[in-house]
Amino acid sequence: MDEVLADGTVDKSARPAIEPTVVSWHVATADEPLTFRGAGPNVFRIDQMVEDQVLTRIVPVTSDTKTFELAPTGENRIGRFRIFQLGAAESVSPIYRPSRKSEHAVQHWVRDAVDDVFAEAAIESQVQPIEALNLLSLRGPDADPVDIDIDDVTELGVHDSGTTGFHFGYQQRRVVDEFPTTQKPGRFFDIGLSSRKYDPWKDEYRQSDYLFRPRIGSGPTFGASHQRTRSLGSVNQRWDDSADGQGPLQMNWKLYALGQYAGTPLGATRRSFPWTAGINGGISRGYRITPNLGHRPSVSFFGRYLSESEDSFSEAELDRDIFTSYKRDHRYGLRLSDQFTYQCYMDRRLYLRPTLNSNEDQLVPDNVGFAIGADQLFGAIQVHLSYRMTGFLADNDRAESSIQNLVRLDLTSERWSEAGFRSEMDFSFIHEIDGGTSIGFSFSRYFNDARLYRDFRPGTILFRPLKQERAAQIDTR
Repeated sequence: MDEVLADGTVDKSARPAIEPTVVSWHVATADEPLTFRGAGPNVFRIDQMVEDQVLTRIVPVTSDTKTFELAPTGENRIGRFRIFQLGAAESVSPIYRPSRKSEHAVQHWVRDAVDDVFAEAAIESQVQPIEALNLLSLRGPDADPVDIDIDDVTELGVHDSGTTGFHFGYQQRRVVDEFPTTQKPGRFFDIGLSSRKYDPWKDEYRQSDYLFRPRIGSGPTFGASHQRTRSLGSVNQRWDDSADGQGPLQMNWKLYALGQYAGTPLGATRRSFPWTAGINGGISRGYRITPNLGHRPSVSFFGRYLSESEDSFSEAELDRDIFTSYKRDHRYGLRLSDQFTYQCYMDRRLYLRPTLNSNEDQLVPDNVGFAIGADQLFGAIQVHLSYRMTGFLADNDRAESSIQNLVRLDLTSERWSEAGFRSEMDFSFIHEIDGGTSIGFSFSRYFNDARLYRDFRPGTILFRPLKQERAAQIDTR
C-alpha cells in the first residue's frame, strides 16, 4: 500500500516488492519422452498439466530402482510434468493397501510406517500389485475429491441388544373376526414378555412374544410366536427407503403356537390339552398419491393346524384362539386389502381399508368388507375410533349371508421415565351392533437402553416423528 506523507504527496517507495512466482515444468513429446529413474523403497508424485487441469498420480516403488517414461497422452503433442519425491519416512501419512487374499478379500486401513507396508507388499503371492493402488491419503491437492462410505458394525453392548417388553392386562373378549361369533365371551388375564430388535444391515424387524393367560372358569393358556418384517429391493428404490415407512416391497411372516390345559373334556376320547400352530405372512408396498394421501395394497396368507376337530368342552371353557368351528372350516386362505391413508396433520390421520378373504375349498369369497377410522394424538394420549362392516357370504359352511357391524375405541397413553424406559397403558372397547361387547385394558413396560422406538415394526407406532421428538426432550442422563 502507498504511504501518504504530511504534505499530501504519495510515497511509492513504501510499496512492498511482489516477488513473481515461477512454476517449472518438464516438457516431453512423443518422440522425446521424459525419462527418469527412482530408487526404492520410495513414493513419487507425478503431476501432469492437461488443458489447464493438473492430474496427479501417486506411484510407490518397492524394488531397488524403477525407470519411468512419461509422454503426452491423447491428442496432446506436448506434455508438461512435475515430479515430487515423497520419501518413506516414519512421519508419512497412513496409506491404503490391499489385504492378503482371503475368503472375503476385504481391504483395510493401516497406520504402519511406509517401510513396514512395503515389506509386507513384497510378498507378491499374497497381495495385489501395489502399483495399481490409488493411495487416497497421498492424493494431490488438485485431484477430484473422493467419497468414502464408512460403516460401523461394532456391537455396542446393551445399546444394540434391542427392546424388551413386559405387559399385564385383563380381557373380556368375543371373537369378532369370525361368523358366527361366540355367544359367551372369554375372560382371562394376559401376561406376556416380548423381545424386539431392528437389524439395520438387513433392514429387518424381529419380534418374539411369550404369553401366559390365567383364564377364569377354565385352565390356563400358554403360547409363543416369532415374526419378522423386512424390505425387499425394487426398481425405482430411493436411497432412504426402508421397512419403516414408504419403502419398497415390505414382507412379513409370523410363526406361532398355542396350547391350553383345559381340564376334562366332555367326550372321553378328547384331549385335555388342545393346541394349535400356524403361519401367516404377507407382502405389501406403499404408494404416494399426493403429499398427504397414500395407499398400501397387500396380499397375505394364513395356514394353521388344529389338534381338535370339534369343541368338546363347555361353553367359553376352550380358548377361542385355539379352536372355533370357523377356524376348523378355514384352515388356510388368502386375504387382499388396500389401505388408503390421509394425513390431515402431523397428529391426525384418516383411513379407509377395503378387504376380501378367500374360502378354503371354493372360489366364492368367505367375506368382503371395509373399515373406516381416525387416529388423533393429544400430547401423550392417542385416540383411535373406527367402524367396520363385514359381509359374510353364503357358501358351503354358511346357509345364509350375514352382515356384521363393529364400532371400536382405543385409548393409549405413554410416559417416558428419566431412566429412558417407556410405560404404556391401553384401553380397548369393541361393540358389535346387534351383538355383544369386548373390553380390555393392559399396562406395558419397555426396556430399550435409549433405543426409543427403533425396534418397533412399521405400523405399530403411529405419529412416530412427534413421539420421538417428545421422547428426546426427556433428560435420561
